[in-house]
Amino acid sequence: MKGRTRLHILFWSDLVALVNLAALAATGFLIQYVLPPGTGGGWKTSGGHGVGREETVKAILGYTRHQWGYLHYILALVFLVLMAVHILLHTNWIKCYFTRGKAAQVGVPPGEMR
Repeated sequence: MKGRTRLHILFWSDLVALVNLAALAATGFLIQYVLPPGTGGGWKTSGGHGVGREETVKAILGYTRHQWGYLHYILALVFLVLMAVHILLHTNWIKCYFTRGKAAQVGVPPGEMR
């Protein structure tokens, strides 16, 4: 694989992984704190036309807790695949790190490292 193509793949896979990780954190927050298990929801709403009336949120953007959980699961699988691609694209760095040690990181030949 040519260097320029490899760098493009690295950039885009890392960018998609970053966005995916943010979405994974957001769905995890929703599942844990906004739509916790057994409550049907975590937010109590009141005000407007129903002053004094409280309703429990059972869905956000039309998705229930289980649907958000399924999306969270799919995002986690995609993240694992992206991390596998990331590691495969960095195999040369990993090999150098373990064969030549930390000298490879700073570009110092192994004989000159103290």
